[in-house]
Amino acid sequence: MLNITTYRLNQFVDKDTSTANVKFIDLIRFIKFSERQSIHYDPLDPPKPIDKISKDLGDQYYQRVLNSDKTKKISKYLLKSILNQFENDKIALGIFPTSVILAINTTESESKNEFRNYISKSESENISVELLSFKKSVQESTIELTIPYSKSVLIVDGQHRLAGMLRLYQDSIERKIKLLQTDLFSNKSNLNYTTLENLIENFEFPCTFLIDFDLWEQGRVFADVNFNQKPVNKSVYYDIFGSYPDPEKNDIYLAHMLALHLNSNKKSPLKGFIKMLGRGDGFFSQAFFVESVIKYLFASQKIWYDIPMDYLGGGSKHQALVKIFRAYFTSLKINFIQFWPAPNNKNSRDYKHIMCKTTGIGALLRLMDPLFRSLQLEQNISEVSEKRIEEKLTISFSKISKYGAEYFSSDSEFAGAGSHGLQTALFKRIKRDLKV
Repeated sequence: MLNITTYRLNQFVDKDTSTANVKFIDLIRFIKFSERQSIHYDPLDPPKPIDKISKDLGDQYYQRVLNSDKTKKISKYLLKSILNQFENDKIALGIFPTSVILAINTTESESKNEFRNYISKSESENISVELLSFKKSVQESTIELTIPYSKSVLIVDGQHRLAGMLRLYQDSIERKIKLLQTDLFSNKSNLNYTTLENLIENFEFPCTFLIDFDLWEQGRVFADVNFNQKPVNKSVYYDIFGSYPDPEKNDIYLAHMLALHLNSNKKSPLKGFIKMLGRGDGFFSQAFFVESVIKYLFASQKIWYDIPMDYLGGGSKHQALVKIFRAYFTSLKINFIQFWPAPNNKNSRDYKHIMCKTTGIGALLRLMDPLFRSLQLEQNISEVSEKRIEEKLTISFSKISKYGAEYFSSDSEFAGAGSHGLQTALFKRIKRDLKV
Protein backbone atom coordinates (compact mmCIF):
# COMPACT_ATOMS: atom_id res chain seq x y z
CA MET A 1 0.00 0.00 0.00
CA LEU A 2 0.99 3.62 -0.44
CA ASN A 3 1.12 6.09 2.44
CA ILE A 4 1.09 9.63 1.17
CA THR A 5 0.75 13.13 2.57
CA THR A 6 -1.53 15.26 0.41
CA TYR A 7 -2.18 18.97 0.70
CA ARG A 8 -5.73 20.14 1.17
CA LEU A 9 -7.25 22.42 -1.45
CA ASN A 10 -9.55 25.20 -0.30
CA GLN A 11 -12.10 25.40 -3.13
CA PHE A 12 -15.85 25.76 -3.65
CA VAL A 13 -16.78 22.23 -2.63
CA ASP A 14 -17.96 20.61 0.60
CA LYS A 15 -15.96 17.42 0.17
CA ASP A 16 -12.23 16.99 0.63
CA THR A 17 -9.86 17.62 -2.26
CA SER A 18 -6.10 17.51 -2.02
CA THR A 19 -2.94 17.33 -4.12
CA ALA A 20 0.36 15.50 -4.12
CA ASN A 21 3.08 14.29 -6.45
CA VAL A 22 2.90 10.53 -7.02
CA LYS A 23 5.45 8.36 -8.80
CA PHE A 24 4.26 6.48 -11.85
CA ILE A 25 5.30 3.12 -10.37
CA ASP A 26 2.94 3.75 -7.45
CA LEU A 27 0.10 5.05 -9.58
CA ILE A 28 -0.10 1.99 -11.81
CA ARG A 29 -0.50 -0.23 -8.77
CA PHE A 30 -3.84 1.23 -7.76
CA ILE A 31 -5.40 3.18 -10.63
CA LYS A 32 -8.23 1.73 -12.65
CA PHE A 33 -8.89 2.61 -16.30
CA SER A 34 -12.58 2.81 -17.15
CA GLU A 35 -14.86 3.81 -20.00
CA ARG A 36 -18.50 4.65 -20.48
CA GLN A 37 -20.35 1.97 -22.41
CA SER A 38 -23.14 2.49 -24.90
CA ILE A 39 -26.20 0.65 -23.59
CA HIS A 40 -29.43 -0.55 -25.15
CA TYR A 41 -32.10 0.17 -22.61
CA ASP A 42 -35.70 1.33 -22.95
CA PRO A 43 -36.71 3.46 -19.94
CA LEU A 44 -40.13 4.54 -21.21
CA ASP A 45 -41.89 1.33 -22.30
CA PRO A 46 -43.24 0.26 -19.95
CA PRO A 47 -42.94 3.49 -17.93
CA LYS A 48 -40.62 3.15 -14.95
CA PRO A 49 -40.18 5.27 -11.81
CA ILE A 50 -37.38 7.81 -11.94
CA ASP A 51 -35.44 6.10 -9.16
CA LYS A 52 -35.57 2.77 -11.04
CA ILE A 53 -34.27 4.35 -14.27
CA SER A 54 -31.58 6.26 -12.42
CA LYS A 55 -30.44 3.08 -10.70
CA ASP A 56 -30.26 1.21 -14.01
CA LEU A 57 -28.39 3.96 -15.86
CA GLY A 58 -26.55 5.96 -13.27
CA ASP A 59 -23.98 3.50 -11.97
CA GLN A 60 -21.80 3.72 -15.06
CA TYR A 61 -18.39 5.15 -15.66
CA TYR A 62 -18.07 8.48 -17.44
CA GLN A 63 -14.71 8.22 -19.18
CA ARG A 64 -14.27 8.24 -22.94
CA VAL A 65 -12.92 5.13 -24.65
CA LEU A 66 -9.14 5.23 -24.75
CA ASN A 67 -7.93 6.31 -28.16
CA SER A 68 -5.04 4.04 -29.20
CA ASP A 69 -3.64 6.61 -31.65
CA LYS A 70 -3.59 9.29 -28.96
CA THR A 71 -1.98 6.90 -26.49
CA LYS A 72 0.67 5.99 -29.07
CA LYS A 73 1.45 9.66 -29.77
CA ILE A 74 1.89 10.36 -26.05
CA SER A 75 4.21 7.37 -25.75
CA LYS A 76 6.32 8.64 -28.67
CA TYR A 77 6.36 12.15 -27.21
CA LEU A 78 7.70 10.83 -23.91
CA LEU A 79 10.35 8.67 -25.57
CA LYS A 80 11.51 11.58 -27.73
CA SER A 81 11.76 13.80 -24.66
CA ILE A 82 13.85 11.22 -22.83
CA LEU A 83 16.18 10.80 -25.82
CA ASN A 84 16.53 14.57 -26.13
CA GLN A 85 17.40 14.79 -22.46
CA PHE A 86 20.17 12.22 -22.83
CA GLU A 87 21.52 14.09 -25.82
CA ASN A 88 21.50 17.35 -23.81
CA ASP A 89 18.99 18.81 -26.21
CA LYS A 90 17.54 22.11 -25.03
CA ILE A 91 14.07 21.18 -26.29
CA ALA A 92 13.73 18.25 -23.88
CA LEU A 93 10.34 19.25 -22.46
CA GLY A 94 8.74 15.94 -21.50
CA ILE A 95 6.43 17.31 -18.85
CA PHE A 96 2.81 16.91 -17.79
CA PRO A 97 2.31 20.07 -15.70
CA THR A 98 -1.45 19.68 -15.19
CA SER A 99 -2.90 17.37 -12.57
CA VAL A 100 -4.16 13.88 -13.08
CA ILE A 101 -7.50 13.82 -11.24
CA LEU A 102 -8.19 10.71 -9.17
CA ALA A 103 -11.30 9.69 -7.22
CA ILE A 104 -10.86 7.88 -3.92
CA ASN A 105 -13.60 6.24 -1.87
CA THR A 106 -12.42 5.98 1.72
CA THR A 107 -15.43 4.08 3.01
CA GLU A 108 -16.04 1.10 0.77
CA SER A 109 -14.64 -1.06 -1.98
CA GLU A 110 -15.51 0.08 -5.51
CA SER A 111 -17.64 -2.96 -6.26
CA LYS A 112 -18.81 -6.15 -4.62
CA ASN A 113 -16.93 -8.28 -7.13
CA GLU A 114 -13.72 -6.40 -6.51
CA PHE A 115 -14.32 -6.73 -2.78
CA ARG A 116 -14.75 -10.50 -3.05
CA ASN A 117 -11.74 -10.87 -5.34
CA TYR A 118 -9.55 -8.88 -2.99
CA ILE A 119 -10.68 -10.83 0.07
CA SER A 120 -9.84 -14.06 -1.76
CA LYS A 121 -6.42 -12.70 -2.65
CA SER A 122 -5.91 -11.40 0.87
CA GLU A 123 -6.71 -14.77 2.43
CA SER A 124 -4.39 -16.63 0.07
CA GLU A 125 -1.54 -14.19 0.59
CA ASN A 126 -2.25 -13.48 4.26
CA ILE A 127 -2.82 -9.78 3.59
CA SER A 128 -4.83 -7.76 6.08
CA VAL A 129 -8.36 -7.27 4.76
CA GLU A 130 -8.37 -3.86 6.48
CA LEU A 131 -6.48 -2.58 3.46
CA LEU A 132 -9.66 -2.88 1.47
CA SER A 133 -10.79 0.54 2.62
CA PHE A 134 -8.85 3.69 2.03
CA LYS A 135 -7.85 5.42 5.22
CA LYS A 136 -7.50 9.13 5.69
CA SER A 137 -6.18 11.22 8.55
CA VAL A 138 -7.20 14.86 8.30
CA GLN A 139 -5.28 17.78 9.74
CA GLU A 140 -5.87 21.45 9.06
CA SER A 141 -3.75 21.70 5.92
CA THR A 142 -2.93 18.09 5.01
CA ILE A 143 -4.70 14.79 4.48
CA GLU A 144 -2.81 11.55 5.08
CA LEU A 145 -3.97 8.84 2.68
CA THR A 146 -3.34 5.13 2.92
CA ILE A 147 -4.10 3.54 -0.44
CA PRO A 148 -4.02 -0.24 -1.03
CA TYR A 149 -2.53 -1.59 -4.23
CA SER A 150 -5.84 -3.07 -5.34
CA LYS A 151 -6.58 -1.11 -8.54
CA SER A 152 -9.49 0.75 -6.99
CA VAL A 153 -8.81 4.41 -7.73
CA LEU A 154 -10.75 5.77 -10.71
CA ILE A 155 -9.11 8.24 -13.08
CA VAL A 156 -11.38 11.26 -13.53
CA ASP A 157 -9.03 13.06 -15.89
CA GLY A 158 -5.67 12.03 -17.31
CA GLN A 159 -6.33 8.51 -18.61
CA HIS A 160 -4.51 9.10 -21.90
CA ARG A 161 -1.43 10.54 -20.18
CA LEU A 162 -1.20 7.54 -17.88
CA ALA A 163 -1.98 5.10 -20.69
CA GLY A 164 0.74 6.63 -22.87
CA MET A 165 3.30 6.32 -20.11
CA LEU A 166 2.15 2.77 -19.37
CA ARG A 167 2.52 1.83 -23.04
CA LEU A 168 6.11 3.11 -23.12
CA TYR A 169 6.86 1.28 -19.87
CA GLN A 170 5.46 -2.02 -21.15
CA ASP A 171 7.32 -1.67 -24.46
CA SER A 172 10.53 -1.14 -22.54
CA ILE A 173 9.94 -4.16 -20.32
CA GLU A 174 9.22 -6.28 -23.41
CA ARG A 175 12.30 -4.85 -25.15
CA LYS A 176 10.42 -3.89 -28.29
CA ILE A 177 11.08 -0.19 -28.75
CA LYS A 178 12.16 0.52 -32.31
CA LEU A 179 13.60 3.58 -34.01
CA LEU A 180 13.84 3.42 -37.79
CA GLN A 181 13.33 -0.36 -37.64
CA THR A 182 16.36 -0.86 -35.39
CA ASP A 183 16.49 -1.54 -31.69
CA LEU A 184 16.41 1.65 -29.65
CA PHE A 185 19.66 0.93 -27.85
CA SER A 186 21.72 -0.64 -30.60
CA ASN A 187 23.60 2.64 -31.02
CA LYS A 188 26.19 4.16 -28.69
CA SER A 189 23.64 6.02 -26.58
CA ASN A 190 24.14 6.00 -22.82
CA LEU A 191 20.46 5.16 -22.46
CA ASN A 192 19.49 1.52 -21.99
CA TYR A 193 16.31 -0.32 -21.13
CA THR A 194 17.09 -0.54 -17.42
CA THR A 195 17.75 3.18 -17.21
CA LEU A 196 14.62 3.94 -19.22
CA GLU A 197 12.44 1.85 -16.92
CA ASN A 198 13.94 3.53 -13.87
CA LEU A 199 13.21 6.98 -15.34
CA ILE A 200 9.61 6.04 -16.05
CA GLU A 201 9.02 4.45 -12.66
CA ASN A 202 10.23 7.57 -10.88
CA PHE A 203 8.40 10.05 -13.10
CA GLU A 204 6.13 12.08 -10.85
CA PHE A 205 2.59 13.03 -11.82
CA PRO A 206 0.94 15.95 -10.05
CA CYS A 207 -2.31 14.46 -8.77
CA THR A 208 -5.51 15.94 -7.44
CA PHE A 209 -7.52 13.61 -5.20
CA LEU A 210 -11.31 13.81 -5.02
CA ILE A 211 -12.14 12.15 -1.73
CA ASP A 212 -15.50 10.39 -1.38
CA PHE A 213 -17.03 11.99 -4.47
CA ASP A 214 -19.76 9.71 -5.86
CA LEU A 215 -19.91 8.83 -9.57
CA TRP A 216 -22.30 11.69 -10.29
CA GLU A 217 -19.95 14.22 -8.69
CA GLN A 218 -16.94 12.69 -10.43
CA GLY A 219 -18.82 12.93 -13.72
CA ARG A 220 -19.50 16.60 -13.13
CA VAL A 221 -15.81 17.26 -12.55
CA PHE A 222 -14.95 15.27 -15.68
CA ALA A 223 -17.52 17.21 -17.70
CA ASP A 224 -16.35 20.57 -16.38
CA VAL A 225 -12.75 19.83 -17.28
CA ASN A 226 -13.49 18.27 -20.64
CA PHE A 227 -16.51 20.15 -21.92
CA ASN A 228 -15.99 23.63 -20.48
CA GLN A 229 -12.22 23.72 -20.80
CA LYS A 230 -11.48 21.59 -23.88
CA PRO A 231 -13.61 20.08 -26.66
CA VAL A 232 -14.87 16.51 -26.31
CA ASN A 233 -17.65 14.49 -27.96
CA LYS A 234 -20.84 16.04 -26.55
CA SER A 235 -22.80 12.79 -26.86
CA VAL A 236 -20.77 11.54 -23.88
CA TYR A 237 -21.84 14.65 -21.94
CA TYR A 238 -25.54 14.04 -22.62
CA ASP A 239 -25.19 10.34 -21.85
CA ILE A 240 -23.63 11.14 -18.47
CA PHE A 241 -26.04 13.85 -17.41
CA GLY A 242 -29.04 12.25 -19.05
CA SER A 243 -28.61 9.32 -16.66
CA TYR A 244 -29.35 11.31 -13.51
CA PRO A 245 -32.52 13.17 -12.49
CA ASP A 246 -30.80 16.46 -11.66
CA PRO A 247 -33.56 19.07 -11.11
CA GLU A 248 -31.45 21.67 -12.90
CA LYS A 249 -31.02 19.44 -15.96
CA ASN A 250 -34.42 17.76 -16.16
CA ASP A 251 -34.77 18.52 -19.86
CA ILE A 252 -31.54 16.64 -20.61
CA TYR A 253 -32.70 13.73 -18.48
CA LEU A 254 -36.01 13.27 -20.28
CA ALA A 255 -34.57 13.89 -23.77
CA HIS A 256 -31.96 11.23 -23.02
CA MET A 257 -34.65 8.79 -21.89
CA LEU A 258 -36.49 9.44 -25.15
CA ALA A 259 -33.33 8.81 -27.18
CA LEU A 260 -32.78 5.49 -25.40
CA HIS A 261 -36.37 4.46 -26.02
CA LEU A 262 -36.38 5.33 -29.73
CA ASN A 263 -33.03 3.66 -30.30
CA SER A 264 -33.86 0.48 -28.38
CA ASN A 265 -37.58 -0.23 -28.58
CA LYS A 266 -38.75 -2.83 -31.11
CA LYS A 267 -41.78 -0.70 -32.05
CA SER A 268 -39.67 2.38 -32.74
CA PRO A 269 -39.16 3.31 -36.41
CA LEU A 270 -35.84 4.86 -35.32
CA LYS A 271 -34.50 1.68 -33.69
CA GLY A 272 -30.73 1.58 -34.19
CA PHE A 273 -30.65 4.98 -35.92
CA ILE A 274 -28.96 6.96 -33.11
CA LYS A 275 -25.20 6.89 -32.60
CA MET A 276 -25.16 6.53 -28.84
CA LEU A 277 -22.10 8.21 -27.30
CA GLY A 278 -21.59 9.69 -30.77
CA ARG A 279 -19.93 6.61 -32.23
CA GLY A 280 -20.75 3.30 -33.90
CA ASP A 281 -23.63 2.56 -36.22
CA GLY A 282 -26.46 5.01 -36.75
CA PHE A 283 -27.25 8.08 -38.84
CA PHE A 284 -27.22 10.96 -36.35
CA SER A 285 -25.64 11.47 -32.95
CA GLN A 286 -27.14 11.23 -29.50
CA ALA A 287 -25.98 14.79 -28.75
CA PHE A 288 -27.70 16.16 -31.85
CA PHE A 289 -30.99 14.45 -31.03
CA VAL A 290 -31.00 15.53 -27.37
CA GLU A 291 -30.10 19.13 -28.19
CA SER A 292 -32.76 19.32 -30.93
CA VAL A 293 -35.52 17.96 -28.67
CA ILE A 294 -34.60 20.42 -25.92
CA LYS A 295 -34.37 23.37 -28.31
CA TYR A 296 -37.42 22.73 -30.48
CA LEU A 297 -39.82 20.95 -28.11
CA PHE A 298 -38.88 21.49 -24.44
CA ALA A 299 -37.72 25.10 -24.47
CA SER A 300 -39.87 27.94 -23.15
CA GLN A 301 -42.94 28.61 -25.30
CA LYS A 302 -42.49 25.33 -27.20
CA ILE A 303 -45.30 22.82 -27.40
CA TRP A 304 -44.10 20.45 -24.64
CA TYR A 305 -42.15 22.89 -22.48
CA ASP A 306 -43.90 21.75 -19.27
CA ILE A 307 -43.31 18.01 -19.62
CA PRO A 308 -39.75 17.70 -18.21
CA MET A 309 -40.63 19.37 -14.89
CA ASP A 310 -43.90 17.47 -14.70
CA TYR A 311 -41.92 14.25 -15.15
CA LEU A 312 -39.52 14.95 -12.28
CA GLY A 313 -42.46 15.97 -10.15
CA GLY A 314 -44.00 12.54 -10.57
CA GLY A 315 -46.42 13.48 -13.35
CA SER A 316 -47.36 11.28 -16.30
CA LYS A 317 -47.44 13.76 -19.19
CA HIS A 318 -44.14 12.39 -20.52
CA GLN A 319 -45.76 9.05 -21.33
CA ALA A 320 -47.45 10.68 -24.32
CA LEU A 321 -44.04 11.38 -25.86
CA VAL A 322 -43.52 7.68 -26.56
CA LYS A 323 -46.59 7.34 -28.78
CA ILE A 324 -46.16 10.82 -30.29
CA PHE A 325 -42.61 10.20 -31.51
CA ARG A 326 -43.31 6.66 -32.70
CA ALA A 327 -46.46 7.76 -34.55
CA TYR A 328 -44.70 10.77 -36.04
CA PHE A 329 -41.77 8.89 -37.51
CA THR A 330 -43.91 5.91 -38.54
CA SER A 331 -46.14 8.21 -40.57
CA LEU A 332 -43.07 9.77 -42.17
CA LYS A 333 -41.73 6.33 -43.03
CA ILE A 334 -45.05 5.35 -44.64
CA ASN A 335 -45.17 8.43 -46.84
CA PHE A 336 -41.48 8.65 -47.76
CA ILE A 337 -40.46 4.98 -47.68
CA GLN A 338 -38.15 5.31 -50.69
CA PHE A 339 -35.99 7.73 -48.72
CA TRP A 340 -36.04 5.76 -45.48
CA PRO A 341 -32.97 3.63 -44.58
CA ALA A 342 -33.15 0.07 -45.88
CA PRO A 343 -32.74 -2.77 -43.34
CA ASN A 344 -29.15 -3.33 -44.50
CA ASN A 345 -28.24 0.36 -44.01
CA LYS A 346 -26.38 0.53 -40.71
CA ASN A 347 -24.56 3.86 -40.96
CA SER A 348 -24.18 6.97 -43.11
CA ARG A 349 -21.81 5.20 -45.50
CA ASP A 350 -24.55 2.72 -46.44
CA TYR A 351 -27.41 5.21 -46.43
CA LYS A 352 -27.17 7.89 -49.11
CA HIS A 353 -30.36 9.94 -48.63
CA ILE A 354 -30.68 12.69 -46.00
CA MET A 355 -34.08 12.06 -44.42
CA CYS A 356 -32.66 10.25 -41.39
CA LYS A 357 -29.37 12.08 -41.27
CA THR A 358 -28.66 15.27 -39.37
CA THR A 359 -30.27 17.63 -41.91
CA GLY A 360 -33.49 15.63 -42.24
CA ILE A 361 -33.93 14.75 -38.57
CA GLY A 362 -33.14 18.32 -37.50
CA ALA A 363 -35.78 19.76 -39.83
CA LEU A 364 -38.36 17.11 -38.88
CA LEU A 365 -37.89 17.58 -35.13
CA ARG A 366 -38.27 21.32 -35.59
CA LEU A 367 -41.44 20.70 -37.61
CA MET A 368 -43.16 18.89 -34.74
CA ASP A 369 -44.03 22.07 -32.86
CA PRO A 370 -46.06 23.84 -35.59
CA LEU A 371 -47.47 20.59 -37.00
CA PHE A 372 -48.88 19.25 -33.72
CA ARG A 373 -50.33 22.68 -32.90
CA SER A 374 -52.22 22.48 -36.19
CA LEU A 375 -53.57 18.93 -35.80
CA GLN A 376 -56.52 20.03 -33.67
CA LEU A 377 -56.92 16.66 -31.99
CA GLU A 378 -60.37 16.29 -30.53
CA GLN A 379 -59.13 15.49 -27.00
CA ASN A 380 -56.07 15.88 -24.84
CA ILE A 381 -53.17 14.22 -26.62
CA SER A 382 -52.45 12.11 -23.54
CA GLU A 383 -55.80 10.43 -24.13
CA VAL A 384 -55.46 9.95 -27.91
CA SER A 385 -54.25 6.55 -29.07
CA GLU A 386 -50.98 6.09 -30.91
CA LYS A 387 -52.90 4.69 -33.87
CA ARG A 388 -55.10 7.79 -34.06
CA ILE A 389 -52.10 10.11 -33.99
CA GLU A 390 -50.42 8.06 -36.69
CA GLU A 391 -53.52 8.19 -38.90
CA LYS A 392 -53.81 11.98 -38.60
CA LEU A 393 -50.12 12.47 -39.35
CA THR A 394 -50.17 10.04 -42.27
CA ILE A 395 -52.99 12.01 -43.89
CA SER A 396 -51.06 15.25 -43.39
CA PHE A 397 -47.84 13.94 -44.89
CA SER A 398 -49.65 12.25 -47.79
CA LYS A 399 -50.41 15.74 -49.11
CA ILE A 400 -46.70 16.44 -49.64
CA SER A 401 -45.31 12.95 -50.29
CA LYS A 402 -44.89 13.84 -53.98
CA TYR A 403 -42.09 16.22 -52.96
CA GLY A 404 -40.05 13.49 -51.26
CA ALA A 405 -37.19 13.59 -53.77
CA GLU A 406 -36.99 17.37 -53.49
CA TYR A 407 -36.75 17.11 -49.71
CA PHE A 408 -34.76 14.01 -48.92
CA SER A 409 -32.93 12.54 -51.93
CA SER A 410 -29.15 12.42 -52.00
CA ASP A 411 -29.08 15.02 -54.77
CA SER A 412 -31.70 17.41 -53.36
CA GLU A 413 -30.80 21.04 -52.75
CA PHE A 414 -30.70 20.25 -49.02
CA ALA A 415 -28.12 17.48 -49.29
CA GLY A 416 -24.86 18.50 -47.72
CA ALA A 417 -22.96 18.44 -44.47
CA GLY A 418 -25.97 18.75 -42.16
CA SER A 419 -25.44 22.41 -41.37
CA HIS A 420 -27.93 24.39 -39.34
CA GLY A 421 -28.65 26.49 -42.41
CA LEU A 422 -29.69 23.44 -44.46
CA GLN A 423 -31.85 22.16 -41.61
CA THR A 424 -33.60 25.52 -41.38
CA ALA A 425 -34.13 25.73 -45.13
CA LEU A 426 -35.60 22.21 -45.28
CA PHE A 427 -37.84 22.89 -42.27
CA LYS A 428 -39.19 26.08 -43.85
CA ARG A 429 -39.85 24.31 -47.16
CA ILE A 430 -41.83 21.44 -45.55
CA LYS A 431 -43.67 23.84 -43.22
CA ARG A 432 -44.69 25.96 -46.19
CA ASP A 433 -45.88 22.96 -48.20
CA LEU A 434 -47.90 21.64 -45.23
CA LYS A 435 -49.34 25.13 -44.61
CA VAL A 436 -48.76 24.92 -40.85
